[in-house]
Amino acid sequence: MDKDDPKEQIAQLKIVRGRVKSSLTRLENTAEDLMLKNEILISLQRSEELIKEYEKLDAEVSVEDSEIVEFEDRYFSLKLKLQNKIDALNVSHSTTVERQNCPVVVQSNSNFRLPKINIPLFSGKFEDWMNFKDLFLSTVQSQTSLSNSQKFQYLKALLSDEPASLIKHIPLSNDSYEEAWGKLMDRALLDCGSESSYVSKSIINILGLKRKNDILSLSGISGVPAGITRGSVKLKVGSRFKVEDFVTVHAYILNKVTSQILVENMNTKDLDYLKGVTLSDEDFSRPSECDIILGSDCFFTTLRNGGIWV
Repeated sequence: MDKDDPKEQIAQLKIVRGRVKSSLTRLENTAEDLMLKNEILISLQRSEELIKEYEKLDAEVSVEDSEIVEFEDRYFSLKLKLQNKIDALNVSHSTTVERQNCPVVVQSNSNFRLPKINIPLFSGKFEDWMNFKDLFLSTVQSQTSLSNSQKFQYLKALLSDEPASLIKHIPLSNDSYEEAWGKLMDRALLDCGSESSYVSKSIINILGLKRKNDILSLSGISGVPAGITRGSVKLKVGSRFKVEDFVTVHAYILNKVTSQILVENMNTKDLDYLKGVTLSDEDFSRPSECDIILGSDCFFTTLRNGGIWV
């Protein structure tokens, strides 16, 4: 066996890559059973080591894009699951500490007890929102014996996935509950897909922007899984014509934002009303990929008076 033979080297690298994939599989298979925070943190650290090792091997061995995307999807899905477990443990610990430090309040009814909370976790599916909202309002919010900070802890414990990420950075205070509940209500009023902004991973790599470790599980129509974000980034999107006109956007990173928009060239002969109009995209009639989608939270601030609505 000639170790200097390029073919032999590639074969060995592929074997190592297979071991990395097997290691990730073992982490996936044991993730559900992890109950201790230290165990979860160790698995989280190991998953990060594996993605770095896989990316290094990818640079040395030619790998199909589909294989890379599949491995990344598995990694981000596992990381999201482990982070949610850590968040749930942190909420449980904070609730216990707060109860220990909470002053005793004498109830008018000495037999009063908080009803057992038997509410399914809310993962962000809009068809589940009204049921979750009604149950939470009647079971938790209506209890006048609970402080707002206690209600906030209950709320955090009953959220997962995207809704949990939406409020996880809100610090614990007397105003936390109203702020968190307000964010959930705002989210319910807006379509989840149009509320956030998204940017392609390729553009982030080209621009060399630093990404934050925000991982979300996205769903499309009827709650069908639509992928997992590769983090988030803050960037400025500006006009091609006026450099002073720009909007700062917090966008989630996707491996691919859209497929190619337009299957074939658009016939523009009936669009005479656009003649003389300065367009942001002069090639709008030709098929191309989209690298950024602005969410409703910032899109309308980019529009000027005099727009043509069709």
